[in-house]
Amino acid sequence: MGTVEFEIVRIPMGKSNIYLLRSDQTAIMIDAGSKKKTDAVSSALGEKGLDLKEIGLVILTHSHYDHVLGANGIKQRSGAKILAHESEKPFLLKGFTPFPKGTGIFSRIISGLGNTVLKNTGKYTPVEPDILVSDDYSLSDYGLDGLVISTPGHTSGSLSIIVGGKAAFVGDTMFNIFGNTVYPPFADDEEKLLKSWERLIQTGCEEFYPGHGKPFGMDKLMETYKRHKS
Repeated sequence: MGTVEFEIVRIPMGKSNIYLLRSDQTAIMIDAGSKKKTDAVSSALGEKGLDLKEIGLVILTHSHYDHVLGANGIKQRSGAKILAHESEKPFLLKGFTPFPKGTGIFSRIISGLGNTVLKNTGKYTPVEPDILVSDDYSLSDYGLDGLVISTPGHTSGSLSIIVGGKAAFVGDTMFNIFGNTVYPPFADDEEKLLKSWERLIQTGCEEFYPGHGKPFGMDKLMETYKRHKS
């Protein structure tokens, strides 16, 4: 199947972003929002002229609750397949993923609270993934010049999606909620995180689409990378 042009639609959903890669053939959803009610997702899509039934695939960049709360309902309503990294499957089936480690003093406190007194916050409706990947997975069957790649660090099973060699959808591998940095406040393995950044830099992508915050360019990524690598 030849590749076709996709429109990129960013849909802020409370604490996190949903992205749609949409063509006249199908739509691929990246992450499933931080709202439990599928109707909230459906309404947000409707405001963009989209329908849940257009979705053929949902890619979960990782299994934290604020990215998967709507996954089960979206799967049921749309019939879309769910794709995730194989190491995230046990959490998705259980409906709970532990909070990641903090990368700063304040986020370490939040992480500790998240895994103790606020533990119930991280629960979500379990969902069974249909497609499990460990590394590169081509999206050519969906008519997209895209590749799902493994980018561990935030979690062991974090995924990023490279589209056309220009756009990278990175989940929580990067955050763009602070003025001068895209370094995530949470990451289970910071050494692996920076190696994943190096892989993403090597893709030559010009635009990065994070799970939190607005898209940003290579300049901001490189400035942050150099500070943390030195």
